[in-house]
Amino acid sequence: MDGQADVVIGSRRTGGSFDLNMNFAGILRSAGADFLAYLVNRRFHTQLSDILYSFRAVKRSTALKMHLTADDFAIEQELVAKCLKQGHKLLEIPSREKARGWGKSKLQTITGIKFIWLLFKELYL
Repeated sequence: MDGQADVVIGSRRTGGSFDLNMNFAGILRSAGADFLAYLVNRRFHTQLSDILYSFRAVKRSTALKMHLTADDFAIEQELVAKCLKQGHKLLEIPSREKARGWGKSKLQTITGIKFIWLLFKELYL
């Protein structure tokens, strides 16, 4: 609100998460999230720690300029990539994630592969 950023994203890496699952799927999901952040950081010379956490705040005028198209979980990475490509100011802040209250994650490994492809396409093609 004070003009520091056009987009603000939360980070579980700096704020903490109580929804950690250290089985194979959880480790794979965490490594995939780190890899996606690495791709963005390498391309834009940033130091983001978590580009997939859903906590976001975006100025309406900025959101309209980005022409976001994803209608699923990929919206998170599309928003970050387009924000940085278009030169908008992005700020990452610590955010604490509570433990999942019910159910289990519905993300499948194929979703992670889709994320990698979509982000690579957005960043390099």
